[in-house]
Amino acid sequence: MSRSLLSRFAWVPLSALALGCGDAGPELGELTDAEASSLLAALSVIWFPSPSAPSPAPQGPLLVPQTTLIQDTTAYTVSCGGGGTAAVSSIDSLSITVDARINPSPDTTYASNTDYGGTSVTTVAYAGCGSTAGQGGTWVFDAAPGLTFTYDIEGTIDSYALTGQNAVISTTVDWSGLWSGSFNWSNGSRSGSCTISLTSTAETSNIGGQITSTFTQQGQICGIDVSTQS
Repeated sequence: MSRSLLSRFAWVPLSALALGCGDAGPELGELTDAEASSLLAALSVIWFPSPSAPSPAPQGPLLVPQTTLIQDTTAYTVSCGGGGTAAVSSIDSLSITVDARINPSPDTTYASNTDYGGTSVTTVAYAGCGSTAGQGGTWVFDAAPGLTFTYDIEGTIDSYALTGQNAVISTTVDWSGLWSGSFNWSNGSRSGSCTISLTSTAETSNIGGQITSTFTQQGQICGIDVSTQS
């Protein structure tokens, strides 16, 4: 497996980030709000987590619910767009419980319910990793020691078919986690170090084709307050 079980990428737009301090001129090694936003966007181009629902294999009828425990460790290297690399390693733990029934009631020909939950811990170590986002120039990152992403995820996948009708599928995905760590950066003639501590939460549901979602993120990057909601 070449990618983390829980960390299926769905890039989160970061252009809407609201950064909390004024854009005063930076001292050497310090960033303005706009620069911090550009740096965060450049990091997200390299790797940013957005866990999604697993895809359990279709089940035939079950006498009792079945639970599968999955432990997975992956490691791979990302080539950065501006040169250099980022080493990514993940440890995932996931529990999936499936209950599938044929003709569970007189008007229902099939019903399946899947409940899942787990944790993903991913570390990213940058090695001369260059990335460009917007008009902020090329950022080059080096691990010091790098970033860690720890996320918890839970959700449901429900499907049923009424007599004479097509199957209806509903899903929910909720996740929350912490993006933290430190790294060194350079951009042109400037350089410095940065610490990140960002808490993210997301909720997504698809109920009979009606999709709703929320995303929030808050914390600090390079000493600058970050808060966004969508």
